[in-house]
Amino acid sequence: MDVAFIIGPAGSGKSMLTSALAYYLDQRRIFYATLNLDPAVEDPSLHYNPTIDARDWVKTSEIMKKFKLGPNGAIIASCDILAAHADKIKKAISELRADILIVDTPGQLEVFAFRPSGYEIFRTINEIEGTRSLILFLIDPFLCKSGLNAILSVLLLSSSIFWRFQLPVIDVVTKRDLLPSEELDKILYFLENPSAIFDELKEFPVRDIALEWEAMVAEFEEIFARKEIIAVSSETGEGIADLFAKMQEVWSKSGGVET
Repeated sequence: MDVAFIIGPAGSGKSMLTSALAYYLDQRRIFYATLNLDPAVEDPSLHYNPTIDARDWVKTSEIMKKFKLGPNGAIIASCDILAAHADKIKKAISELRADILIVDTPGQLEVFAFRPSGYEIFRTINEIEGTRSLILFLIDPFLCKSGLNAILSVLLLSSSIFWRFQLPVIDVVTKRDLLPSEELDKILYFLENPSAIFDELKEFPVRDIALEWEAMVAEFEEIFARKEIIAVSSETGEGIADLFAKMQEVWSKSGGVET
């Protein structure tokens, strides 16, 4: 089974991309399944009907009421509770015997990526025999518009996801239909050439530290920048075919993940 974990900051378009990929696979009659791992999501914003749904085991709205928690605390608590059902999630996935599994992760990236509960669910899914996994790291271009330092921060976050999960990462710029082509091309250029960011940024608040980062980025260019960054629109379908072709290429080279 080929698995794609969709990870990205809140509002980057994870559920929308899950829906777009599901539609693409459905049109081609590929046997796929979708897994919603966000217990806090409300139906109008989900955009697709998940094959397996975290809310069958825990709902953040109910956790808020039961334990009198605020939204952030309830999300953390509900994801911790969901991790206790990881084996049930694994069983449900195994019984489907789908060729492809698209995993829509929680809206708050840090809850899934950096807390033990998220990694436990990730590890358990990858225990399924024959699993080949990759990560789609979503980049919201509107975050990149705030400056070149923001683009560098996004690249560092993508790299941290790679080191956290030690899986192939495809960087995906979403919402391409909402930006003029010249703005999108500029963002893509700096995402693909992070060392060029330092050529443009002439002044840094802490210059010595910036020089150290510049040297490190130049030395480890391939770590900070993926060889190919794909821009897509989940709304119009632009770039989805290219993204899926890249996913197939990465899966074909992947031997799975050590657990």
